[in-house]
Amino acid sequence: MFSSLVITSFLVTALCPLLAILIFRIVRFRRTHKVALGAGDHPELLARIRAHSNFTETVPFFTIQLALCEVQMANTILLMTLATIFILGRYTHAYAVSNGVLKLRVLGMVSTLMPIAGLFLTLTYLLMFKA
Repeated sequence: MFSSLVITSFLVTALCPLLAILIFRIVRFRRTHKVALGAGDHPELLARIRAHSNFTETVPFFTIQLALCEVQMANTILLMTLATIFILGRYTHAYAVSNGVLKLRVLGMVSTLMPIAGLFLTLTYLLMFKA
């Protein structure tokens, strides 16, 4: 049976606006302060770069994990729950890094790493018992 990857599509659709915002914030800062490469002496630009980098470091791997679970017909409620937590974590982390709110940054990372771990366990289970 073929999976239509609805949950993976939901994830990507929900995260695309955040990626665009993170990119736009960097571009706008670079243009305003005339910084072509790197962060110069601008800690605010560095924070914006790291928010974007952290997004691009975590989202692709989670998306691949989610698609693999979905193709193997893992529990839909579990996958949707993990995807939703991940999405909320990514938005929370981006907001926290951009505004220097450490407690929200930690919450954002926990809400990012726990779903990654959850999908790891799900994939391990699927490989061991469903393959």
